[in-house]
Amino acid sequence: MYKIFPRNLARASSPVVSANRLGRITLNAAAARKMLEKQIEYVYVLWDADARKFALQRCPEPDATAYQLRFAEGNAGAGFSAKPFLKTIGYEFEETIALATQWLENEQLLEVCLPTESFNKKYRFPRTRKSKKVSGGAGNEVNEKELAASSSTARQ
Repeated sequence: MYKIFPRNLARASSPVVSANRLGRITLNAAAARKMLEKQIEYVYVLWDADARKFALQRCPEPDATAYQLRFAEGNAGAGFSAKPFLKTIGYEFEETIALATQWLENEQLLEVCLPTESFNKKYRFPRTRKSKKVSGGAGNEVNEKELAASSSTARQ
């Protein structure tokens, strides 16, 4: 016997942002319409580590630090790749979830709150190179001053 399978997909009429498992930030149709209405094509991603939320702010023209929004056909949504950003802040994006989102009219920002349970890693800073490895086996690390000193004595 057949039973009716209820549709549990609800269409949101307010802006909603998601982070999917590919590391893309996606905006639903309402959020995409808001961006089009405000003529926003490029955005800066602003990060508030204390509150664990980020915001999308208008970038007036293409910039190396801005992300270009890619709009779906018919403005059914928009998105951009943010995998490095999500990894850097330690956000686990293995599962696509809708995130609490609100448009702040005074600041002209789309603010997104990230759930605290989705942070399993520490906040990462870019690594700096401390030393160079010299060939000849594992554990043979020499700092740059020692390397320069050894090469100058070898020339003599």
